[in-house]
Amino acid sequence: MFPRPYDLLGRLRDGERVQVFLVLISVDLVFVLLTVLAEPRWLFDMTRDNSLAEWFQYGKAVAIAWLLVNVARRSWSRAYLVWSCTFVYVAADDAFRIHESVGGVIGDRWLLNSMGDLAYSYGQLLYALAIGVIILGAITWVWLRGEARDRSLTVVMAAFLGAFVACAVGLDFVASWLRAAEYEIGFLNVMLWVVEELGEHFALSACTWAAVVEVRSKAPGLEGT
Repeated sequence: MFPRPYDLLGRLRDGERVQVFLVLISVDLVFVLLTVLAEPRWLFDMTRDNSLAEWFQYGKAVAIAWLLVNVARRSWSRAYLVWSCTFVYVAADDAFRIHESVGGVIGDRWLLNSMGDLAYSYGQLLYALAIGVIILGAITWVWLRGEARDRSLTVVMAAFLGAFVACAVGLDFVASWLRAAEYEIGFLNVMLWVVEELGEHFALSACTWAAVVEVRSKAPGLEGT
């Protein structure tokens, strides 16, 4: 039978726990306003590395990894350990621009002649797909060998992380393709930017929310906190 990931989904719908998500996305929305209205740009622009909004993203990924590794340490759960390592990578990739750097190398060395201006974007996409295969393999492993609780966590986290990757890599690639094709559709470009940036931030906030709820509900010694 298909497992019941909906145990976690049911807990996420609890009124008090929904407040955690509302607080997180409220902060995300504040950063949107700061991006539009505030100066200096390098500090408040959510599209720039090392801005306050980006540091909030790094903090969310590190918080998820820390929460889940503490549960893994107590319960010896493979799922918690795999997901903790996944978000360590997410934090590192975001902070150090790993997929951009490696994707650039791939584009320069192997794709430049055939892809032209899109070589860099295709390089990022290929690298992201390779990392995705590794993460998917690890997730499948914990799915097959995990208990119902582990599978519940895996389904929900995979859905939220998939949304994050779709925005961070997929929509970024679409935007690059449109620029290379010289589509000058101002409204479309703005909408892509809004969906990409808000999607990334909301999806990682959802992952953080799920981690907090799951840890509070399932971590040994934390029940009832």
